[in-house]
Amino acid sequence: MTFRTPVLPRITNIELSNYQPLFDKQIFSNVTDNRLLVLGGNGLGKTTILQSIIYCVAGESDKEVEADKNKRWGRKFFYGRIKTPEEAHVKVEFYMGDDKLILKRGFRTPRLLEFYLNDELSTNQLDSGDSFKEYLENSCGYDSHDDFRFLVHKLCYLPEDRPNLVWDSENQIRLIMLLFSDIIDHFEFGEKRKQLKNLDSKKRGLAVEINYIKNKLNDDLQGLPLQKVENVETLVAPIVKSDDELGKETDILQHLNNIAITKTSLQEDLDKLNEEYSINSNEIDEIQGRLAQQEEAFILSQFDQIEAREIKLAVHKLLHLRICPVCGEKAEELAKKSQENVENGLCPLCGTKKVSSLSETETFKDLDTKLKDRLEIKISIETSLLKLEQEFDLLAKDESRWQYQYNSILLSKSKSYPDYQELDDEDSLLESRPQQFQKDFDKMQNEHLELERSFQVLHDDLEREYSKFTKVTNERIVRLGQLYESFASAFLGVHCQLDVKDADVRFLKLNLYVPNFNDQIRLGPESCSEAQRFFLDIAFRMSIIEMAKELSGAKGSFVCETPENALDITYIENVAHMFKEFASEGHSLIASGNLQPAGLAGPILSDIPRKQRQKSVLNLLDYGKLSDVQIKNRSELVNVYQNHVLNYKRG
Repeated sequence: MTFRTPVLPRITNIELSNYQPLFDKQIFSNVTDNRLLVLGGNGLGKTTILQSIIYCVAGESDKEVEADKNKRWGRKFFYGRIKTPEEAHVKVEFYMGDDKLILKRGFRTPRLLEFYLNDELSTNQLDSGDSFKEYLENSCGYDSHDDFRFLVHKLCYLPEDRPNLVWDSENQIRLIMLLFSDIIDHFEFGEKRKQLKNLDSKKRGLAVEINYIKNKLNDDLQGLPLQKVENVETLVAPIVKSDDELGKETDILQHLNNIAITKTSLQEDLDKLNEEYSINSNEIDEIQGRLAQQEEAFILSQFDQIEAREIKLAVHKLLHLRICPVCGEKAEELAKKSQENVENGLCPLCGTKKVSSLSETETFKDLDTKLKDRLEIKISIETSLLKLEQEFDLLAKDESRWQYQYNSILLSKSKSYPDYQELDDEDSLLESRPQQFQKDFDKMQNEHLELERSFQVLHDDLEREYSKFTKVTNERIVRLGQLYESFASAFLGVHCQLDVKDADVRFLKLNLYVPNFNDQIRLGPESCSEAQRFFLDIAFRMSIIEMAKELSGAKGSFVCETPENALDITYIENVAHMFKEFASEGHSLIASGNLQPAGLAGPILSDIPRKQRQKSVLNLLDYGKLSDVQIKNRSELVNVYQNHVLNYKRG
């Protein structure tokens, strides 16, 4: 099966081998009942196990995953923990939709050692990673292997330092776009944003140089004629472009010019059609209004016919027998007045002018024919509009690609003038070569104008693209908010929802989704307590993982380090409920924790029969190298494990 949106891995089994001296024996554990809790004490290897899982599935946390150099980690992270890392390896079994995968990775090299797909070993023994990448890109909704690695490291894994996605503008934007990658090319959008930043930097740098020269040029000098400039010796060697380079730039500009002309023509056609559409729509509304009046008049005429017999009898009594139609007594004056009304074409009883209830000039058939004609014209205009809008969108995309190439040329251009700020004798040069000075100044101004224009074109292009993205994804964002509300409210015990604020990014107005509870939008992490920050972020991650499942139909995983460390005892049950709700959706929950009486482990496993709970626990007392203190208090740790984990009962 091939997916249109990214599929997340659902981890089902882990295996760690040759991890001495950290572990005395091989670790082999299943994720049972969608949960695996790695329990132990300090220094027993909880973090190592969780990082091994992520390392095996997604490789190292490098620049493609983590922008902050200080937060990157890789296989060398394990070197100080494992005696012979070249002999150690980790295997992880997981599902991508219905496909079963097994990856094996060691620590001598970060590359994959083995890749199994549905129990078949990859035939590419030289580089299993290539086969895995190909599988992800062809079958799992990913544009690149790096996108998969980013989602696993940044979404599915929450390490001990607790990086927060809720208020992290750049990572959240990338995450949302990856989740909805069937609607937007997030990589292209990101590359354009980088180019926008580079254009701004070059533009600002050039502005500094221009302002410097402005201060050197006096009014008289600015007015010097430039007709002899070509005879002045240049201060730097001119940039010599090859015919290919000049040809490429000219070709790009010609394409952009042709596109601009075509877009102008298309826009005129669109404006004309929109005007026709508006006029036709008004005519349809008018005809429908007249039809409604005719229908109303027709219904009234039917009532008139029903009532006519009784009315005629009453009027006959009045006009001819001089009898009041109400009381039945003689009424000469009333009869006389009624006779006068009839002679004057008025109603015999009330004296008002009689008006035909149905139009004599316009029939139902006439109006219906007109309406059908107008509706056919409407459909024709809509078809033409749709076709033109599609052509316009394709043209805009083509223009964007050519503009990107042209911007790249602008950014790669070297200076064709000296750096006057670096010259010691610019004043003497100004006096001896004024035309050259003026010529270079004009070059700078022209280049700055071109950079400014390119910056604005790219900026507007990105704004339009993001606006379209938010409109198309609106229903999905609403659904994401509903999921978040469920998870976050379960933790807080009060209503919590997602709200939107401007992301903390330069140049563009992009959305950042943040919590709102107790009628207050939490604009930054400082607006929440430590526990609230941590678990509201977990709720956000879980809601995205669940959203990914709704889009693709495939379940995912969440791997979390010692969540209870950020928690006071009053929230234990709330957090456990949030985790159990996540697992009940079929996702894999892998979390580490310390063996302690008020821990999360017992509450998280409380819905599993007691005899079965042990299958969902990896007890490091049986694997880890205990310290002297832990050996001395082992019986107490065992007691906590038995009474507060396996036999936990909510008090």
